[in-house]
This record gives sequence, C-alpha cells and structure tokens, in this order.
Amino acid sequence: MRNRLCLTGAEIVTPFRTIPDGVLVTCNGRIEQVGRKDAVSIPADAGRLHLPGRTVVPGFVDLHVHGMMGYCFDTASPDEIESAAAALQAHGVVC
Repeated sequence: MRNRLCLTGAEIVTPFRTIPDGVLVTCNGRIEQVGRKDAVSIPADAGRLHLPGRTVVPGFVDLHVHGMMGYCFDTASPDEIESAAAALQAHGVVC
C-alpha cells in the first residue's frame, strides 16, 4: 500500500536551493517529488498538509551523540535507547 503525503505552501530547503512556496511529495516516508508548485504533479491519492509560513528542511545527522533524555547510550537499556532515539528524531535528528 502506498502512503503518500504532499506538503504545500512552505519554503523548502534542499542541498542545492531554497524553494519558496514549494511542494514536496513523499511516498512511504521517502521523497518522491520536490519543486515549485507548477513543476510538481500532486498524486490524487496523496494526503495534503498546507504549511504557509513554515520551512521544511532535511533531517539532521548528529555524528557524535552520547545519549538523550538523561540516558547514556553506553549504559542504557534497549528500551531507554529506543526512547532516546525517538526523542532525537522528534527534534529533527534522523536515526
């Protein structure tokens, strides 16, 4: 099953440019299309989220992290590691 989401109206930051009032289409959590609204075809089955005044940026990669939420990765239990990873992801760090 395809799970598509279309983000519209936001400023979209890519590694190459910033697209004002851009459109980003994802399918199953992966970027399928990104560009100006006149250059992207929005699939009919996509859910839509209009985000005027917002900025969409790529996930951030933290190359050196010891833990999160008071959990230290070298002593945390598997459940604590999952909680810390979820908190990092909620703050924009990709896991």
